[in-house]
Amino acid sequence: MPTIGVDKYRLFEELGETFTADTFQQLCFDFGIELDEDTEEDADRPKDEPPQLKIEIPANRVSSRARVPSPPDVVLTAAGA
Repeated sequence: MPTIGVDKYRLFEELGETFTADTFQQLCFDFGIELDEDTEEDADRPKDEPPQLKIEIPANRVSSRARVPSPPDVVLTAAGA
């Protein structure tokens, strides 16, 4: 599975909430992804770098790996309407 790394503090800030390990695991599960690693307590992490969350994205979840721009406002109508 592809794994992405995100800044833990920035992600929590963007989400507007601080998560415990268990609640973040559940959030990931709800979206079909999996937390692989949290580098908060990693002794090898440089102290001047924020902790990273390593998140596994299933290969069949392309929509989660790519940010696709929204199309302009489109009004769909039935054919012949």
